[in-house]
Amino acid sequence: MPANLPKGRSSVNVRLLSALLLTSAIAAPAIASTVTGTVADAGGVRPLQGADVRIPALGRVTSADAAGRFRFTGLPAGTYDVVVSFAGATASTQSVTVGAEGSVAQMSFALAPDGTDIETILVVGQQANMLSSISRQRAADTVVTVLTKDAMGQFPDQNVAESLRRAPGINVLNDQGEGRFVAVRGLDPNLNSTSINGARVPATGGEDRMVALDVIPSELIESIEIKKTLTPDMDGDTIGGSIEINTTSAFDRKKDFVTLSAEGSYNQLSEEWSPKFGANFAKLITEDFGISGGFSWNKRKFSTDNIEAADWATTKDGYDYAKTIEYRDYDVQRERWGGNLSIDWRPADNTTLYVRGLYSKFDDTELRTRLVFKPTPAPISATDTGFTFESAAGSAGRMEIRRDLKDRREWQTTTSIVAGGRTDVGPWTLDYSGSWSRAEQKEDGSIDPIRFRQRLQGAGAFGVTFDFSDWQRPGFDVTKGEAAFLDPSKYTMSLLEYTDKEDSTDKEWAFKADRPANRGDVAIRRAGRGAAPCRTQFVTNPAGDACHRRATAAGAAARRSASS
Repeated sequence: MPANLPKGRSSVNVRLLSALLLTSAIAAPAIASTVTGTVADAGGVRPLQGADVRIPALGRVTSADAAGRFRFTGLPAGTYDVVVSFAGATASTQSVTVGAEGSVAQMSFALAPDGTDIETILVVGQQANMLSSISRQRAADTVVTVLTKDAMGQFPDQNVAESLRRAPGINVLNDQGEGRFVAVRGLDPNLNSTSINGARVPATGGEDRMVALDVIPSELIESIEIKKTLTPDMDGDTIGGSIEINTTSAFDRKKDFVTLSAEGSYNQLSEEWSPKFGANFAKLITEDFGISGGFSWNKRKFSTDNIEAADWATTKDGYDYAKTIEYRDYDVQRERWGGNLSIDWRPADNTTLYVRGLYSKFDDTELRTRLVFKPTPAPISATDTGFTFESAAGSAGRMEIRRDLKDRREWQTTTSIVAGGRTDVGPWTLDYSGSWSRAEQKEDGSIDPIRFRQRLQGAGAFGVTFDFSDWQRPGFDVTKGEAAFLDPSKYTMSLLEYTDKEDSTDKEWAFKADRPANRGDVAIRRAGRGAAPCRTQFVTNPAGDACHRRATAAGAAARRSASS
């Protein structure tokens, strides 16, 4: 920095230059002939994101964005057919006349389902949802699986992890019967990256990177995209896969809407009902400004029991038996609630700005009782369906019985705020955003566990028979020493783990800017004949490329010859 430059001048200049560049980008006039348009369903309610839009005469192709908008720039003057197709819908063709340089032509397409010739049709079921996902997957630049809101709403999913369970190549790790962590293509969940509206979601839980997706209700989500291959716009630590969670936008529909949902489930063991409520809305205040959001609340009470056997060995007679057998009973209460809000603004035809926020809290209380048998001696008898243990003299004949209790309550919260936009400038599309994310996990006054044990040894002091004839519910019968087995005074405390206070918080600020080429403004220039040989390469300004002009003229001449 020059010595005579006042302190702070360089940073001021940088900020001023950035502001000027952004202002000029938002208000940038058309510098070449442009065709823009929208694609929606026949009812004019939902934009058809991922619809394929082509100009066959020029070899140009693009796809509709989330608002159903498409754009071609750098077009030579002339009249062209524009063909729009969408999975499960009848393709539509319209003609457009492109004027001199700087002109902008507007188009509008409304696609009806295949095989319908009536004015209005209501499609209910999985087919329409599947076709929407297929079209968005086709329009993607990489291998991606898309789950849409309508498809997720047809199933009683408790959270985002459970919604991901139906995607190919996805394995979900459960906790108390609910999905929590997600593995992509069998890789460790620590190798995945998770984002909400493009902002990375930090993880809490010590040194782990895996994000607990049971915190986020599925009712708040517009779509989930699972990307299994890396692209240049993704973080380099996305080794396993990228899970991108998108919330609703006011431009997702052409008309205002409000949805309300109510669900209930009953657990037979706890004899408790669990309610669940959700609401979503979108309001277009003007054609270019809108607000959308949602809220979800769920309180689930349930009980479970399970039996676990470990440390297997084999008797001299060839029968298998377990050296550790556990009988567990759980009483669980989980409360999950969250909300999201989005503000969308289109200040110019080539610019869309947004602010999106999401907050979710997951309160998990778990009570557990556990009875553990740990016999030291081998069974005195065994069959294909069970075995019997009896204590004997000395430590080698000792039978250990453990009883422990667990009382744990844990809170987890996820917060994400993203502000950004998208601006089309010539053949380029500029995506930019700034985000703040926060993940928190708290635990206060948890006991996990408090253990009591009793050791019985000596001939006839204790005996127990295990019946494995029903593998779903193995049973046991105390044959000797039942009085001592049921006497609380015979047990002594051997372990206590108490969490006084745990507060783990992770925050992340991020700024991001990408400048991908608009698909509709990229053509492939192939080798041709003429005075100036052409090589195969990508062209970002087809209208100004000599090879592309010659190819376009040759194609037009061929069409005229064929028509005559």
